[in-house]
Amino acid sequence: MKALFVHDTYYMQDPESPAVWSFGAFPYSLWAERFLPHFDTLSVIGREKMYASGDIAGHPRSDGAQVSFHLLPNINSPFKRLFSSKPVQEKIEQLVKAHDVVIIRGPVEFGMMAAAAARRFKIPYVVEMSGCAYDHTYYHGSLIGRLYAPIKFRRAKAMVRLADAVMYVTRHFLQERYPTKAHQAAASNVEIDMPDISVLERRLARIETYALPLRIGLIGNYGNSLKGVGVAIQALGRIKDNLPPFEFHILGKGDPNLWQKDIKDAGLQTQVYFDGVRPSGTAVLEWLDEVDFYIQPSFHEGLPRAMIEALSRGCPALASDAGGTDELLPPENIHRRGDVESLARRLECTLTDKDWMKQQAHLNFDTARLYTRDILAPIRQNFWGDVRKMISWKETF
Repeated sequence: MKALFVHDTYYMQDPESPAVWSFGAFPYSLWAERFLPHFDTLSVIGREKMYASGDIAGHPRSDGAQVSFHLLPNINSPFKRLFSSKPVQEKIEQLVKAHDVVIIRGPVEFGMMAAAAARRFKIPYVVEMSGCAYDHTYYHGSLIGRLYAPIKFRRAKAMVRLADAVMYVTRHFLQERYPTKAHQAAASNVEIDMPDISVLERRLARIETYALPLRIGLIGNYGNSLKGVGVAIQALGRIKDNLPPFEFHILGKGDPNLWQKDIKDAGLQTQVYFDGVRPSGTAVLEWLDEVDFYIQPSFHEGLPRAMIEALSRGCPALASDAGGTDELLPPENIHRRGDVESLARRLECTLTDKDWMKQQAHLNFDTARLYTRDILAPIRQNFWGDVRKMISWKETF
């Protein structure tokens, strides 16, 4: 059985070898562990990034046995969707017709085009619903995005409603916004290996010693406004004189120059650090172990991977109410997205409270246990096994 996986992740392919690097969390191990046990081959649709050997550092290899790639031009804007998408659409239709099932990750343009083609050619399709189309488009930072957000929301809602099966990354949020009567399951697309209790013990010791400057951390793409970097900078700027010495560290990709005016306006020129990109896994966890406090003031999320990883390291944390983030933290640690004043007040109250930070370390470490591989992998295996059976049953009639 041949499966087609559709998402808008960027991939870079070496023109002189089969090597393909993913610029998202799509290593070959994902294909091998999640999909290849159920499907004979997997074809991957993604966005093409021009090859440059200097850009591949820190990004995982995505190529491997039984996996092929079809990299297409970027059409992730309303204008490109309207005026440049016909060749892309024709290619997606050809690929859909050549496969037995289509797997769509998130409400992306490629995915919605593939879903429409699958319905037209009566090919089963499954949606991994990983985020809200409206929030991602509306809060991206452009007027066009705000105007297009309601249209994309309706398209995504129809895609999910008409799917043959849906895997949600949240327990409640996405299910309520994008309902379906099809076969469904819920499992975060993050699967962590639960760390040893010694991680929590080291976190508690770090809180007790309270070494200055305190390190406040955020993980996310800072090439746009979606992760709330501007909200964090403004909030810290308002309370900087009331806090002990601190540093604000941001891990991810983007252009630091986009934030220099905000940093200067907040008076944080010597306190904000852009730490670049690290390979997913151990390198990110090691970075989190050096952070005293984690914040995620996002405007858009599905269920944030970085927050789950931070919880697994016992980090005290605050976050916005974007997406399903409130499924990870207690209500008092959640602020309304974009609410600079609320985040500032909460940071001012908690950053100097050792007892609160220790309590949160215990609570967050325990919450992370719900997102371990041992718990989530069986849910996913059962779901994809059911999908395979469903498709096989349809093919016999």
